[in-house]
Amino acid sequence: MATSGSFNWDQTRNQIVTDALRTVGAIDQEGSPSAAQLSNGCEALNSIVKNLQTMGLGLWAREWTTAALTASTMLTHNAVNYICVRSHTSSAAGAVGDEPGVGNDWETFWMVGGTGGGAWATATAYNAIGDFVPASDTIFIEEAFIRRNNFDHPMRVVRYADYLTGVGAKYSTGLPSVLTFNNSLASPVVLMSPQSESASDIVNYLRYRKLEDFDAAADNPDSPASWVELLVFALARRISPQYGLPLEERYYLGREANRLLALAKKADQEAPTAESLDPVF
Repeated sequence: MATSGSFNWDQTRNQIVTDALRTVGAIDQEGSPSAAQLSNGCEALNSIVKNLQTMGLGLWAREWTTAALTASTMLTHNAVNYICVRSHTSSAAGAVGDEPGVGNDWETFWMVGGTGGGAWATATAYNAIGDFVPASDTIFIEEAFIRRNNFDHPMRVVRYADYLTGVGAKYSTGLPSVLTFNNSLASPVVLMSPQSESASDIVNYLRYRKLEDFDAAADNPDSPASWVELLVFALARRISPQYGLPLEERYYLGREANRLLALAKKADQEAPTAESLDPVF
């Protein structure tokens, strides 16, 4: 018996859109889609992938990564020593800014202490050891631990709201035991408490990243090849009203998409379960 010995079969973005258009009868089995059909289909396909990810699908999109800590900035201002407790770029001087000991919100960014250093200035980036910026495609963080002197210490990952209301001494120093991810669209950041006293600590965290978009005709799905049929039927169901398919045919496409989604969910787990799934297409 002869086998191929390969495992790299996949479909491109345009092939998926073309299959969906053939499924709904928009083009014949040997035809090619128009530019408008491809453009509309690609928009719908990207939307479907985003929706699938909101369900937590994407075991392969979870990855352990590390963050090295950087020592907090220390400075002297108005004859007082300060240590930075929240990374930021300083704003205007005076009461309306974050000038240490002066601005209305200075205690969000500074704490009296440290050994002194240079002078404070506006429009300057200051660093705190208790936070870092993760990769921009991070959606959330599931687990974390911190490595100190080649020994790993578990960290409790909490919601940002629970961090704000449930963690009292956020700026105390010690071995960090709590981590949260503020997934702000403007400035996502990871915060830890207590603030580490050692810049040699390494944070290890399991992050869930965004699935990549279909931008080009030859792009393959950022997912296993077993998803291809799911994407075809989900897209066919999405575009079926545009091409006048009768309701019973739309229902069939939806049922088939949901069946394939159920299979994908069962496969997308470290330990598959037989959980029941509600229709979404």
